[in-house]
Amino acid sequence: MLNRFIYISLLFLTSWQVKAQDPQFTQFFAASNYLNPAFAGATFQNRAALSYRNQWPGVPKAFVSYNAAVDMNFNKINTGVGLSVYRDKAGTGGLNTTNVALQISHQFKINRDLYIRPAIQYGIFNKSLDLNSLTFGDQLVRGNAPTSIEQNQIEPITNFDFATGTLLYSSTKWIGISVHHLNKPNESLLGDESALPMRFSVHGGWKVYMDQILRNTTDDALNFAFNFKSQGKYDQLDIGVYYERKPVVFGIWYRGIPVFKAYQPGYQNNDAIALMIGGEFKAFKIGYSYDITISRLATNTTGSHEVSLIYNWAGKDAPPLSKQLRQVPCPKF
Repeated sequence: MLNRFIYISLLFLTSWQVKAQDPQFTQFFAASNYLNPAFAGATFQNRAALSYRNQWPGVPKAFVSYNAAVDMNFNKINTGVGLSVYRDKAGTGGLNTTNVALQISHQFKINRDLYIRPAIQYGIFNKSLDLNSLTFGDQLVRGNAPTSIEQNQIEPITNFDFATGTLLYSSTKWIGISVHHLNKPNESLLGDESALPMRFSVHGGWKVYMDQILRNTTDDALNFAFNFKSQGKYDQLDIGVYYERKPVVFGIWYRGIPVFKAYQPGYQNNDAIALMIGGEFKAFKIGYSYDITISRLATNTTGSHEVSLIYNWAGKDAPPLSKQLRQVPCPKF
């Protein structure tokens, strides 16, 4: 009976994850290749980025996500190429999701201060469950035996996964749209059919230099940004601002949809307030953010931690700095 209970619980965990969202990052501007494949090569320099997120550490073995990306800008042909990898681990059973993707983008000039950058992403999606981290009934009966003698019907699954995205931007404003899991890959671990829902995202920003407001020579800037995403029946809005005073950056973000959607009647859709601090040191950028949970889970989750690291280096065909300043810069966060 205990065996059956554990197995049913395992099936519940698997089906629950199928309906859940993809991994999320508060610092979506630092994990830009994960946000939209059109960001691949969207800079005059080459770039490597790492993001780590520990969501709800107050819940034992809740969600830990990693994202790594490398992208290069081939200026002579206005094309960017990127490689993006993310991995997400959830639950006591070690439900692992991994995605490896190749991204290709191309830039078109619309006018003197407006560019568009469409992109396509080709990926491989894998989902697996670490059965060694689970305890089955026969192990308990046999005095907490280290391994189970039962046969399981859970097998890792791997499928192709495609995405697309577009960016429209000027020297100070940008807006983008991306669609992930275009082919709705099957993610069932039980040999059935369970399509991963497409993830839609609309994101944008506006950079305001303080010298335009204060009429001085400061390089300080305010960066307003938002990210709305929807996947299946779940949706989410992140909106905020960060203040850039080189080499330090401070930011504050809000997550939730309190007016347009409620979790249930009388309960507003408020998720978290995020605080961010970062710095730029030569070719490196580092950021840390902490999500303060403001939903009903506030007393149980102890928030979320996130760290990002970005390294930029000049490509062989990168234009000289003077030319970069005269041209429209690529979106920067």
